[in-house]
Amino acid sequence: MSQSPFTPFVLDESRRQAWLRAALQIRPSGASHDELLAPAARLAREYLPKELFAALTDVTRPHGPSVCLIDNLPIDPALPSPPTDGRRPNQKTTWVSELVLLGATRALGLELVTFLQEKRGAWPQEVAPVTGLEKTNSSASREEFGAHADNAILPTWVRLWISLIGLVNENQTETYFAPLDDILSALEPRIVDRLWEPIYRVTFPESFEMGREYFKTQPILFRGPAGETEIKFTAYSVVGTTPEGEAAVTALRNVLPGLLRPAVLKPGTLCLFSNSRALHARGRIEGARWAQRIYLGQPQTLVNLQTVTGAGPSNRVFDARLLATP
Repeated sequence: MSQSPFTPFVLDESRRQAWLRAALQIRPSGASHDELLAPAARLAREYLPKELFAALTDVTRPHGPSVCLIDNLPIDPALPSPPTDGRRPNQKTTWVSELVLLGATRALGLELVTFLQEKRGAWPQEVAPVTGLEKTNSSASREEFGAHADNAILPTWVRLWISLIGLVNENQTETYFAPLDDILSALEPRIVDRLWEPIYRVTFPESFEMGREYFKTQPILFRGPAGETEIKFTAYSVVGTTPEGEAAVTALRNVLPGLLRPAVLKPGTLCLFSNSRALHARGRIEGARWAQRIYLGQPQTLVNLQTVTGAGPSNRVFDARLLATP
């Protein structure tokens, strides 16, 4: 992992303070977080400078950069200890981080989506080591988490972005990204050609409460709606179903360590990245670390998920079993 780190943008301190003061006045009145979406977007539009808004917008473009980081965003001035059960702590009595995380990306026109089988359908999701899951291949682990795209088994039309905000990172645990263009440049053309073939077995990730009987055989590389190349790959679980496919998987795994570029999610660091144009990984967690995460899609993706799963027009939490064939 020798590549140069990503350089974050930085929000100026006066805007951070003003955003913080405004966000401290807002909290949901009931169990649903939906009422946070509109005020979150309003605050982001008010306090996020045009150049930072443009940098986030670029990540949503088909041929734009795959990762954007912004430092010095407001988070809650007093935080409890990171959760160890995967749930939002009751002791977190303010909603600053949620408002910033939701607003900075909601203001781009993206729609929040999530899945019933992962973290009980909660959003935002709390990303911190979970007692009993410290050695899994998931965001709940403490061990090094290998390069992957989240939820690679989902249909190709479920194109997602992922946004994270750092709350606690006691020992500066690094997150890593390998942009897809770098991956393709590092592979031999014959390997790239092989990755387009539907000869790779994928399953749901360990973070989903589902059995391993759900799987698909599909390509690793796909074509996006604007002709861009996209990737669905999980280094620790994808299997080639032919000798040639397994050789291609091995070649892909072998180039990734030299391509992964580090970033640190410090308290107040926001990261938006494309889940189909970059792979991401994480180092081993020493000490306390806590971030919050949301999945985002284009408005049509939300509508398609509502239609295909029969969830109805007001839903954002979907049954992943309806998107996979055992």
